[in-house]
Amino acid sequence: MFFICKIRLLGVFLSTMFLLFLPLSVHAAIDYSLNDLGGGRYEYLYTVSNDNYDFDIEEFSIFFDFESYENLEITSTPSSWDPILIQPDVDLEEDGMFDALALGMPLVLGEVVSGFGVSFDWIGSGIPGTQAYEFIDPDSFMVLDDGSTTLTAVPLPAGIYFMISGLMTIAGLGRSCRNRLKD
Repeated sequence: MFFICKIRLLGVFLSTMFLLFLPLSVHAAIDYSLNDLGGGRYEYLYTVSNDNYDFDIEEFSIFFDFESYENLEITSTPSSWDPILIQPDVDLEEDGMFDALALGMPLVLGEVVSGFGVSFDWIGSGIPGTQAYEFIDPDSFMVLDDGSTTLTAVPLPAGIYFMISGLMTIAGLGRSCRNRLKD
């Protein structure tokens, strides 16, 4: 019985440590955070990363579903990027789009740029989530890659609470094992 309790305790400990150091989200090329501005208005803040592409990122587009978004507005853009915004159109059933073009140097392998912001009225159900994006060659207009935005990883305080929860579970299992051994 003592051996089984030790194995269980070790398994929970190792699982907790593995999950603690495991990235909590798959890193996409475009991450976002979401700010609730109140009254059904939200803001996306985007970070674009070139961490695994064999091309430089010179232009990208992020799409806003015509059934879920209205009244798009650019709130911020890095000075080295030129943005354009196209509103979603329900009558034409066309999605809206935020597009940004590098004015100088493109985003090369290993670089990250943040500071892209778009506010909007949310008319969809639930809360706003991931969006489709495309990386575009600005000379040929060919799509080089596409994907979905990913919510920015859990901030450090949430990670700390997760670790404390795991340690409390380990402590509880240890106490449970001791009580079983006494019986």
